[in-house]
Amino acid sequence: MYRVNPVVLTLALFVIVICSCTKIEKKENVVNNQVGSSLNQPVYKNPFGVLISKSNGISLGDADAVQLAKDLGVQYVRLSLESGNWDDSLKRRSFLNTYKSFVTATPAIQVLLNINWRNAKGSVPFPGASPEYKTYITNVLDTLMSGRYAAPALVVVENEENNPNFHAIATKGDLDKYLDELKYAVQVCKARNIKVCNAGFTSLGMHLLVWDYYKNILQDSIAAQTFMHEILPPESTVDFNTSKFQKKLKIVKYLMDAYPTVDMDYFNFHWYEPVQALFWLDSTLPHSIDTNNISQGALEDVVNYLRYHAPIAGKTIITNETGQITTSPEIPKEITCALQAFPIVSWYSGDGGFDDDRKALYKAVALHNAKRTTPVYTLRPNGVAFKTNIANIIADPYDYCQSFFK
Repeated sequence: MYRVNPVVLTLALFVIVICSCTKIEKKENVVNNQVGSSLNQPVYKNPFGVLISKSNGISLGDADAVQLAKDLGVQYVRLSLESGNWDDSLKRRSFLNTYKSFVTATPAIQVLLNINWRNAKGSVPFPGASPEYKTYITNVLDTLMSGRYAAPALVVVENEENNPNFHAIATKGDLDKYLDELKYAVQVCKARNIKVCNAGFTSLGMHLLVWDYYKNILQDSIAAQTFMHEILPPESTVDFNTSKFQKKLKIVKYLMDAYPTVDMDYFNFHWYEPVQALFWLDSTLPHSIDTNNISQGALEDVVNYLRYHAPIAGKTIITNETGQITTSPEIPKEITCALQAFPIVSWYSGDGGFDDDRKALYKAVALHNAKRTTPVYTLRPNGVAFKTNIANIIADPYDYCQSFFK
């Protein structure tokens, strides 16, 4: 009788098992293996969240905001806390009530928490790792983890660290104070097993970094010019070589170069579409740009830069603020598909939202339509599109969206 070599038999069985498995595209930090009856079945964790702001100048109450988050089908809500409000007993109680309304909902809605040091309007200096800041962030986290609430899913240290409308940024010393603050926040969050990230580079900050990478690092003027065409309408006179934009570039480059030494869990940036409309400051609508869809190529270039070429390449990428500046229902579909592999994608649902001194023609558009009569909100067409698309992604995350990134 012919005897089968046991080594050959083992190898043959291994090949059969491997070939019979369904091929799953590996996503960025969203594919996990289950152990048990379902071997190697992909588990998709809903990455979507919402920042609920004013719509039609109206803010929703806590219960209605919770219902809106449920209606949209998100897993996260983004909340913000400022040190001045924490120090005020009434405002602290209001924040904690709002926080609790989300984390005790059924099902619970997890919180992406911006912990900010702001005691006044306008540009405020970073506190650094000062005794006051240490006391503030420690007290906040200890309170939330006391058993009466729930730990935040993520702590975001400040809001838009490169934005001079929020932060006093005049010297490298100012930025060093932010780095000190961020490093201390990372330390206290890690000790409590809480995820933590930077404040979120603005869209402009990311545009400047990618343009500079093409122009000055690769010294590829064609690629730099192509990128400018992706982010600007043809009529625009914006020039990144001017001292105004070069100063902004120095800020994000200094921080980006420092971030590899910071043990934060994610790199966070903000993004609005269509990108080509972001820089349009005139009162006359540009007719040469597509306002119904995302600006082709821009987001792909930015994410590819972050993944493969930036100093923080290899670090997981998130956005705790993305959104749209036109009413198009196509934009939520396109962005949610484009970023479905991010572990966190939080959408800005508010009207306006940009600083008062920014005279942009296009401004943020909410997913919901708030009213002073019952029902207190309805979903706008773009909100329905957002809700429908993320439901479809969650139901079929690996086949519903077409491939977006290279």
